[in-house]
Amino acid sequence: MHPASRPVRETRMRRQAVRVIRLSAGGVLLLVGVLGGFVPVFQGWLFVLAGLTVMAPESRRARSLLDWVRSRVRRAGTSGTVHDDHIGKKGT
Repeated sequence: MHPASRPVRETRMRRQAVRVIRLSAGGVLLLVGVLGGFVPVFQGWLFVLAGLTVMAPESRRARSLLDWVRSRVRRAGTSGTVHDDHIGKKGT
């Protein structure tokens, strides 16, 4: 084996290992968050956000979902709540 190819190979393996660890840890956090949504005293959404944040550097889908959540949070922050358009209207 050529000596110059060894660091490249180790770097590639290290990147793959980091990718697997990030996706696995993010998946576990997402699973805990979803299961936590069914337990009244458990804040599952925190784990969902943490899972998406961990997975975002490695997954386009996680990154786009995290961006969507951020936009909803920003919109909720500027309007009071996400669903405040029906408050105070008759017949709703």
